[in-house]
Amino acid sequence: MAEGDQGGTSLAAEASGNGAASATGNQSSTESQASTQASEFVLKLDSFDEKDRGRLAKFKTGNDLAKSYLSLETKLGATVTIPGKDATDEEKAAFYKRLGRPESKDGYVLDNLFLADGVTKDSETENRIREMAYDLGLNQEGARKLHKDFINLANRGMAMITEMKEKARDGLRKEWAGDYDRNMAMIGTVLRKFGDAQTIQYMNAGPGNDPVMLKLLARFGKAISPDTLETGTIPSADGEDDGSKLFPKSPQMTGVNRTRRIS
Repeated sequence: MAEGDQGGTSLAAEASGNGAASATGNQSSTESQASTQASEFVLKLDSFDEKDRGRLAKFKTGNDLAKSYLSLETKLGATVTIPGKDATDEEKAAFYKRLGRPESKDGYVLDNLFLADGVTKDSETENRIREMAYDLGLNQEGARKLHKDFINLANRGMAMITEMKEKARDGLRKEWAGDYDRNMAMIGTVLRKFGDAQTIQYMNAGPGNDPVMLKLLARFGKAISPDTLETGTIPSADGEDDGSKLFPKSPQMTGVNRTRRIS
Protein backbone atom coordinates (compact mmCIF):
# COMPACT_ATOMS: atom_id res chain seq x y z
CA MET A 1 0.00 0.00 0.00
CA ALA A 2 2.80 2.32 0.77
CA GLU A 3 4.46 1.53 -2.53
CA GLY A 4 1.27 2.26 -4.43
CA ASP A 5 0.91 5.64 -2.75
CA GLN A 6 4.48 6.64 -3.59
CA GLY A 7 4.31 5.44 -7.17
CA GLY A 8 1.54 7.80 -8.20
CA THR A 9 -0.11 6.78 -11.49
CA SER A 10 -0.09 3.01 -11.89
CA LEU A 11 1.50 1.22 -14.84
CA ALA A 12 -1.90 0.13 -15.96
CA ALA A 13 -3.18 3.68 -15.99
CA GLU A 14 -0.14 4.85 -17.96
CA ALA A 15 -0.56 2.02 -20.44
CA SER A 16 -4.22 2.85 -20.96
CA GLY A 17 -3.51 6.57 -21.36
CA ASN A 18 -5.66 7.57 -18.41
CA GLY A 19 -2.69 9.28 -16.70
CA ALA A 20 -1.91 11.48 -19.70
CA ALA A 21 -5.53 12.36 -20.18
CA SER A 22 -5.79 13.42 -16.57
CA ALA A 23 -2.72 15.69 -16.85
CA THR A 24 -4.02 17.31 -20.02
CA GLY A 25 -7.34 17.92 -18.39
CA ASN A 26 -5.75 19.58 -15.38
CA GLN A 27 -3.67 21.90 -17.59
CA SER A 28 -6.70 23.06 -19.54
CA SER A 29 -8.56 23.67 -16.31
CA THR A 30 -5.70 25.82 -14.95
CA GLU A 31 -5.50 27.98 -18.08
CA SER A 32 -9.25 28.45 -18.10
CA GLN A 33 -9.25 29.45 -14.44
CA ALA A 34 -6.42 31.95 -15.01
CA SER A 35 -8.26 33.45 -17.93
CA THR A 36 -11.40 33.78 -15.84
CA GLN A 37 -9.48 35.55 -13.09
CA ALA A 38 -7.84 37.97 -15.53
CA SER A 39 -8.73 41.60 -15.09
CA GLU A 40 -10.95 43.48 -17.45
CA PHE A 41 -7.81 45.23 -18.75
CA VAL A 42 -6.32 41.93 -19.91
CA LEU A 43 -9.60 40.63 -21.34
CA LYS A 44 -9.82 43.64 -23.64
CA LEU A 45 -6.42 42.91 -25.24
CA ASP A 46 -6.69 41.81 -28.88
CA SER A 47 -4.88 38.93 -30.60
CA PHE A 48 -4.14 36.98 -27.42
CA ASP A 49 -5.19 33.39 -26.88
CA GLU A 50 -6.34 31.90 -23.59
CA LYS A 51 -2.80 30.82 -22.65
CA ASP A 52 -1.38 34.33 -23.12
CA ARG A 53 -4.27 35.88 -21.23
CA GLY A 54 -3.55 33.49 -18.37
CA ARG A 55 0.08 34.63 -18.26
CA LEU A 56 -1.03 38.27 -18.23
CA ALA A 57 -3.61 37.76 -15.52
CA LYS A 58 -1.18 39.04 -12.86
CA PHE A 59 -1.41 42.55 -14.34
CA LYS A 60 -4.49 44.25 -12.91
CA THR A 61 -4.02 47.56 -14.69
CA GLY A 62 -2.20 49.00 -17.66
CA ASN A 63 0.05 50.80 -15.17
CA ASP A 64 1.20 47.45 -13.77
CA LEU A 65 2.08 46.22 -17.24
CA ALA A 66 3.97 49.42 -18.07
CA LYS A 67 6.06 49.19 -14.89
CA SER A 68 6.93 45.59 -15.66
CA TYR A 69 7.98 46.47 -19.19
CA LEU A 70 10.24 49.34 -18.07
CA SER A 71 11.89 47.10 -15.48
CA LEU A 72 12.53 44.47 -18.12
CA GLU A 73 13.97 47.06 -20.51
CA THR A 74 16.36 48.27 -17.81
CA LYS A 75 17.57 44.73 -17.17
CA LEU A 76 18.06 44.06 -20.87
CA GLY A 77 19.97 47.32 -21.22
CA ALA A 78 22.43 46.15 -18.58
CA THR A 79 23.15 42.87 -20.36
CA VAL A 80 26.17 42.46 -22.64
CA THR A 81 26.06 40.56 -25.91
CA ILE A 82 29.34 38.91 -26.85
CA PRO A 83 30.29 39.76 -30.45
CA GLY A 84 30.30 36.85 -32.86
CA LYS A 85 33.16 35.84 -35.13
CA ASP A 86 31.78 38.05 -37.90
CA ALA A 87 31.36 41.12 -35.68
CA THR A 88 32.64 44.43 -37.05
CA ASP A 89 35.32 46.52 -35.36
CA GLU A 90 32.63 48.96 -34.30
CA GLU A 91 30.61 46.18 -32.64
CA LYS A 92 33.70 44.89 -30.84
CA ALA A 93 34.61 48.40 -29.70
CA ALA A 94 31.10 48.91 -28.34
CA PHE A 95 31.35 45.58 -26.50
CA TYR A 96 34.68 46.46 -24.88
CA LYS A 97 33.34 49.88 -23.93
CA ARG A 98 30.43 48.23 -22.13
CA LEU A 99 32.97 46.15 -20.21
CA GLY A 100 34.72 49.31 -19.06
CA ARG A 101 37.59 49.75 -21.49
CA PRO A 102 38.65 53.42 -21.74
CA GLU A 103 38.44 55.38 -24.97
CA SER A 104 42.20 54.93 -25.57
CA LYS A 105 45.22 53.26 -24.01
CA ASP A 106 46.14 56.54 -22.35
CA GLY A 107 43.02 56.25 -20.22
CA TYR A 108 44.58 53.52 -18.07
CA VAL A 109 46.00 54.64 -14.70
CA LEU A 110 48.71 52.30 -13.39
CA ASP A 111 49.66 52.04 -9.72
CA ASN A 112 53.05 52.94 -8.25
CA LEU A 113 54.20 49.49 -7.19
CA PHE A 114 57.18 48.33 -5.17
CA LEU A 115 60.27 47.78 -7.33
CA ALA A 116 63.09 45.53 -6.17
CA ASP A 117 66.67 46.81 -6.28
CA GLY A 118 67.77 46.73 -9.89
CA VAL A 119 64.25 47.05 -11.32
CA THR A 120 63.67 50.55 -12.65
CA LYS A 121 60.46 52.31 -13.64
CA ASP A 122 60.33 52.38 -17.42
CA SER A 123 57.77 54.57 -19.17
CA GLU A 124 58.23 52.62 -22.40
CA THR A 125 57.33 49.37 -20.65
CA GLU A 126 54.30 50.96 -18.99
CA ASN A 127 53.11 52.25 -22.36
CA ARG A 128 53.47 48.75 -23.78
CA ILE A 129 51.37 47.37 -20.92
CA ARG A 130 48.69 49.96 -21.66
CA GLU A 131 48.70 48.92 -25.32
CA MET A 132 48.35 45.26 -24.38
CA ALA A 133 45.50 46.01 -21.99
CA TYR A 134 43.67 48.03 -24.65
CA ASP A 135 44.14 45.37 -27.34
CA LEU A 136 42.78 42.73 -24.94
CA GLY A 137 39.77 44.89 -24.15
CA LEU A 138 40.56 45.09 -20.44
CA ASN A 139 38.92 47.56 -18.10
CA GLN A 140 40.84 49.64 -15.54
CA GLU A 141 41.00 46.85 -12.99
CA GLY A 142 42.24 44.36 -15.57
CA ALA A 143 45.01 46.73 -16.68
CA ARG A 144 46.12 47.22 -13.07
CA LYS A 145 46.32 43.46 -12.57
CA LEU A 146 48.31 43.00 -15.79
CA HIS A 147 50.76 45.70 -14.64
CA LYS A 148 51.04 44.17 -11.16
CA ASP A 149 51.73 40.69 -12.56
CA PHE A 150 54.47 42.10 -14.81
CA ILE A 151 56.16 43.95 -11.95
CA ASN A 152 55.98 40.87 -9.71
CA LEU A 153 57.63 38.85 -12.47
CA ALA A 154 60.38 41.46 -12.86
CA ASN A 155 60.96 41.53 -9.10
CA ARG A 156 61.23 37.75 -8.94
CA GLY A 157 63.63 37.73 -11.88
CA MET A 158 65.84 40.31 -10.17
CA ALA A 159 65.80 38.28 -6.96
CA MET A 160 67.02 35.23 -8.88
CA ILE A 161 69.82 37.25 -10.50
CA THR A 162 70.86 38.63 -7.10
CA GLU A 163 70.96 35.14 -5.64
CA MET A 164 73.03 33.93 -8.59
CA LYS A 165 75.42 36.87 -8.10
CA GLU A 166 75.91 36.13 -4.42
CA LYS A 167 76.62 32.44 -5.07
CA ALA A 168 79.11 33.30 -7.82
CA ARG A 169 80.87 35.84 -5.59
CA ASP A 170 81.19 33.41 -2.69
CA GLY A 171 82.47 30.61 -4.94
CA LEU A 172 85.07 32.79 -6.69
CA ARG A 173 86.31 34.29 -3.40
CA LYS A 174 87.09 30.79 -2.21
CA GLU A 175 88.71 29.77 -5.49
CA TRP A 176 90.68 32.94 -6.22
CA ALA A 177 91.40 33.82 -2.59
CA GLY A 178 93.76 36.82 -2.58
CA ASP A 179 93.48 37.29 -6.35
CA TYR A 180 89.72 37.95 -6.26
CA ASP A 181 89.85 41.75 -6.33
CA ARG A 182 92.61 41.77 -8.97
CA ASN A 183 90.74 39.35 -11.23
CA MET A 184 87.47 41.26 -10.90
CA ALA A 185 89.29 44.48 -11.78
CA MET A 186 90.68 42.83 -14.92
CA ILE A 187 87.20 41.65 -15.88
CA GLY A 188 85.94 45.22 -15.59
CA THR A 189 88.83 46.43 -17.76
CA VAL A 190 88.04 43.85 -20.44
CA LEU A 191 84.37 44.82 -20.56
CA ARG A 192 85.11 48.53 -20.70
CA LYS A 193 87.73 48.08 -23.39
CA PHE A 194 85.97 45.62 -25.69
CA GLY A 195 82.31 45.85 -24.74
CA ASP A 196 79.65 48.42 -25.41
CA ALA A 197 76.40 49.43 -23.69
CA GLN A 198 74.56 46.48 -25.21
CA THR A 199 77.25 44.07 -24.00
CA ILE A 200 77.12 45.45 -20.48
CA GLN A 201 73.32 45.20 -20.46
CA TYR A 202 73.54 41.59 -21.64
CA MET A 203 76.07 40.68 -18.97
CA ASN A 204 74.02 42.35 -16.24
CA ALA A 205 70.98 40.31 -17.29
CA GLY A 206 72.59 37.14 -15.96
CA PRO A 207 75.69 35.91 -17.85
CA GLY A 208 77.86 38.38 -15.94
CA ASN A 209 77.17 36.37 -12.78
CA ASP A 210 78.08 32.99 -14.27
CA PRO A 211 81.37 31.74 -12.72
CA VAL A 212 82.33 30.05 -16.00
CA MET A 213 81.97 33.34 -17.89
CA LEU A 214 83.83 35.29 -15.19
CA LYS A 215 86.75 32.85 -15.22
CA LEU A 216 86.97 33.14 -19.02
CA LEU A 217 87.03 36.94 -18.85
CA ALA A 218 89.64 36.82 -16.10
CA ARG A 219 91.91 34.59 -18.21
CA PHE A 220 91.40 36.90 -21.16
CA GLY A 221 92.26 39.87 -19.00
CA LYS A 222 95.51 38.24 -17.87
CA ALA A 223 96.41 37.47 -21.48
CA ILE A 224 96.19 41.13 -22.50
CA SER A 225 97.34 42.64 -19.22
CA PRO A 226 99.82 45.54 -19.55
CA ASP A 227 102.05 43.61 -17.14
CA THR A 228 103.08 41.37 -20.04
CA LEU A 229 103.94 44.24 -22.37
CA GLU A 230 107.09 46.34 -22.58
CA THR A 231 107.44 49.71 -24.27
CA GLY A 232 110.93 50.70 -25.41
CA THR A 233 113.18 51.53 -28.35
CA ILE A 234 114.90 49.31 -30.85
CA PRO A 235 118.42 49.86 -32.17
CA SER A 236 117.42 50.92 -35.66
CA ALA A 237 114.25 52.37 -37.01
CA ASP A 238 115.33 51.61 -40.55
CA GLY A 239 115.61 47.87 -40.33
CA GLU A 240 112.61 45.62 -40.68
CA ASP A 241 111.60 43.59 -37.63
CA ASP A 242 108.82 41.12 -36.94
CA GLY A 243 106.40 43.89 -36.00
CA SER A 244 106.85 45.87 -39.19
CA LYS A 245 106.41 42.74 -41.28
CA LEU A 246 103.28 41.53 -39.55
CA PHE A 247 101.68 44.91 -38.82
CA PRO A 248 103.00 47.38 -41.38
CA LYS A 249 100.14 49.86 -40.76
CA SER A 250 100.22 49.79 -36.97
CA PRO A 251 102.31 52.59 -35.35
CA GLN A 252 102.62 50.56 -32.16
CA MET A 253 104.25 47.66 -33.97
CA THR A 254 106.68 49.63 -36.13
CA GLY A 255 109.22 52.37 -35.57
CA VAL A 256 111.45 53.20 -32.64
CA ASN A 257 108.62 53.40 -30.07
CA ARG A 258 107.00 50.10 -30.97
CA THR A 259 105.50 47.92 -28.28
CA ARG A 260 106.77 44.36 -28.19
CA ARG A 261 105.69 41.40 -26.09
CA ILE A 262 108.10 39.92 -23.59
CA SER A 263 108.96 36.35 -24.52
